[in-house]
Formats: sequence, C-alpha cells, structure tokens
Amino acid sequence: MNKLCITFILCVVSATSFAQTFGFGPKAGVNLSNYQGGNIQAEAKVGYHFGGMLNFGFGSVFSIQPEVLFSTLGAKVERSGNKADFKINYLKCQSC
Repeated sequence: MNKLCITFILCVVSATSFAQTFGFGPKAGVNLSNYQGGNIQAEAKVGYHFGGMLNFGFGSVFSIQPEVLFSTLGAKVERSGNKADFKINYLKCQSC
C-alpha cells in the first residue's frame, strides 16, 4: 500500500511540473593511479576515462543524471628486481 501511495504522489508531482528539461553530454578525463601496500615499490601510471551522461529535470529542484564511464587504472610495480605493468579496465554505471 505504501509503494502505491508513493508511486501515485510521484506521478502527480511529475505531471504538474512545468520546467522539465533534458540534457546530455560527454565526460572525459585523465587519471593518475598507483598501488600501495606491503613491501612493493610502485610507480604511478597515467590512465584515462570517458563516457556520457543524460540529465532528466523534473521541475526546478529535482533531476536525475545517469552516467556511464569507462576507466583505466594501473601501476608499474617492482618487486624483488622484477618489473611488471598492471592495468585494470572497468565500466562504471551510476544511477542506472
């Protein structure tokens, strides 16, 4: 019953808002990541991220902005004279 009431209230509020807006755009950037822990010597590695976002505005106060980002992280690690290059790629979804 509570879910039904909340859904009804949200429908009424969204139907009576006058300033609905819609926007979209790209997101991109550079990141610097490193690994720390134990007795490992590591150097920072430069990565990047890119993606996009949508913005749905409801009225003048409330909006929802889902976004998806692809990001790369990593480090150059040296342990016991051996050097290795670690790289991690991941996809991040917010408000989806």
